[in-house]
Amino acid sequence: PCSSTASTSEATRGRDQLMDDIAARTQQVEQLKAHLAALQERNSAVEISNVMLRGENASVADTANDLEHSLRLAEDSRARLEQ
Repeated sequence: PCSSTASTSEATRGRDQLMDDIAARTQQVEQLKAHLAALQERNSAVEISNVMLRGENASVADTANDLEHSLRLAEDSRARLEQ
């Protein structure tokens, strides 16, 4: 009887430890899920910024091309006037 009680008590302690471990792991999983969700949200924001920056880059490139074209026209006009 005494050894049966001791083994039952030991089994109960073991079960309680496993339950505590499961609870801790469950909490870690929830924290990781929240962290993942935050990273996914941040990634979406970065992707949106990237698209916007690509658009701005294209606009700046177009403006630079327009300025280069205007400069060539002005240089050609000046060259004709100097002749």
